[in-house]
Amino acid sequence: MLARSRQIILKNDIEFSSPLLTPSLSSSALGPVPVQASTGRQSVLTPCSVVHSQYLIGGIEDSLLISAYDIKHRLLADGDSFRFGFKDSRYAQPRVLVIDSGWYEKNGVPPGSQFAVNAEETLDWEEADYSSVIDSLDGDVSPIVVSWDHRGPYEEQIQRAQEFFGGRGHLASDILLKPPSGSRFHNFDKLSVEQIANLRAFDVVGVTERELGETILDCLVNIAKLRQRLDDARVLSPIHVFGGLDPLFAPLYFAAGAEIFDGLGWLRYAYREGVAMHWTAGTLLDTQITKRSVQAQNWVALQNLDEISRLSEEMRRFVLKGEDWDVFYRGNSFRPIFESLQERLGR
Repeated sequence: MLARSRQIILKNDIEFSSPLLTPSLSSSALGPVPVQASTGRQSVLTPCSVVHSQYLIGGIEDSLLISAYDIKHRLLADGDSFRFGFKDSRYAQPRVLVIDSGWYEKNGVPPGSQFAVNAEETLDWEEADYSSVIDSLDGDVSPIVVSWDHRGPYEEQIQRAQEFFGGRGHLASDILLKPPSGSRFHNFDKLSVEQIANLRAFDVVGVTERELGETILDCLVNIAKLRQRLDDARVLSPIHVFGGLDPLFAPLYFAAGAEIFDGLGWLRYAYREGVAMHWTAGTLLDTQITKRSVQAQNWVALQNLDEISRLSEEMRRFVLKGEDWDVFYRGNSFRPIFESLQERLGR
């Protein structure tokens, strides 16, 4: 059984139960959004991350992912609290805080996406900037920190992440593995036995959803292979799927062995009846048809947080009931996909 629900304690005493479904905030989630000024009727374009951090964090208790890029460039409400006064800030409410490297915000989303960000609008951001943000965090910040996005052979990625975290032992570490140079997708068969064992140095092993495979089944097989290889080497670190916070995909990734999921979909879509739909459909179903655009999107996002909590409980019950797909709203759709995964794995 690859799916697992367990209590995890990281090196800096961060403690949580898996699965951990983590809403993300990012200046690249929606781009600038119109916010009505306090005086007059004129709207002012405001980074969406400022709006979201101001109005939505109050509904987040379990975990939150933010970008160091947004911290540095003051793209979060009260973002200075990451350097001074963190304990009394809104960001201290979530029990688990993940700080990402900012590669996504710097480079934008994949070409062709409806959420693509104009590269000319991005601000300066290099690895040295990331290190500076991490090293200037308030002493009360106790985060899971994601490694810088490095390409190259797996061996080199692991070594560079070890060097980054080696002098920062007070941080919980999340290595984000990237496909080796020249590859679009991961091939975890290329990880040597020694390299797999070296992943024990990190609290969490991360992968990006869109780099797992060409098809959904390929993605699931890759997660399962990574989990199997970690288990064989007695590496207990949970797998984190970046971009995997979706009511359809998260249960399948969980069944394949992943335990931490984050994403921006909860800000872009409405999670209803086990699927992600256009956010305007969410306002329609919730009869919030008179709200202005930004108000309506915030409303939908807050309802999505309830759906995320419900999904988390369903995933735990899935394990307790011995992989019972009936616990999910769309369980009948998941079951044949899971059977295909088991067939590919030779089970």
